[in-house]
Amino acid sequence: MSENIKPRKVWKALLFSIMMFGIGQIYNGQIKKILILFTCVLATSIIFAVTKLSTTFYGTIAFFSILIVINLFSIIDACISAKKQKNYIPKKYNKWYLHLFFGIIIYCTIWLFFASPFSFNKNYVQYFHVPTTANAPTIQLNDYLVADMQIYKKSEVDYGDIVTCLIDNNLYCYRVVGKPNDTLFVKDNFLTINNKMLDYTFVKKINIDDYQIEEYEETFSNGHKHLIWKYLDFSSEKANTETIIIPHDCYFLMGDNRDNALDSRYIGFVSANEIKGKIIFILYGKSFKRMNINLTR
Repeated sequence: MSENIKPRKVWKALLFSIMMFGIGQIYNGQIKKILILFTCVLATSIIFAVTKLSTTFYGTIAFFSILIVINLFSIIDACISAKKQKNYIPKKYNKWYLHLFFGIIIYCTIWLFFASPFSFNKNYVQYFHVPTTANAPTIQLNDYLVADMQIYKKSEVDYGDIVTCLIDNNLYCYRVVGKPNDTLFVKDNFLTINNKMLDYTFVKKINIDDYQIEEYEETFSNGHKHLIWKYLDFSSEKANTETIIIPHDCYFLMGDNRDNALDSRYIGFVSANEIKGKIIFILYGKSFKRMNINLTR
């Protein structure tokens, strides 16, 4: 029997746990424990998604905090258990290739549940990293956004909403400025919708990267207000448009950074079924000032 005894090594349990969630427990022969921990991860995700807690700032913080705690517990528990198992007799599955197999299974399950295009979580809430300044100053470069993917099942798309849309497998995020059957045109980056120009209030002039920019507050007919940017040094080719009539099942989207946005002036109308969700808040950005910024007002 002594020949079959192979004590668990703490450093291996630690390494396995860091490499992949739960593999440390499998190395220690704790199949039931990893199943419980894995169930806790999935249950937490389901609860936060279905109850829409993940669509609030503090709910999102709580969600990721719980996942971090479960992961840390898994790592610490694997190390402590390995230290205690001085008389461990390896199970049939204590082979490196089976550990790798279990790791792949766990990874694929987590990917399918959280990150794949068909994931459960993405049907309720999605997180986005902003790689451009197309929606500045409201949304800035390297902001992290949270989108409610269920909101339009109970409410209508409205002026001022910042929506996510999937067009030809490309993801776009812009503000709704035109609804079905609207007539609009753009003049010097200012909007006129249904023969009425929106209200604009000059806010300030700023300099960014040697460019002069004018900042205005734009107000829609529904009372929604937000800021837009106009460059003084140059104007985009779409700063002025002809009259546009929006089809009955489509929307017209524009970026708040009017001279630097690849929006509906370039990509065309966005159909209702291409709109997937609504950006509701900024989780965080480059500074603490970019945390918990509500985008639904």
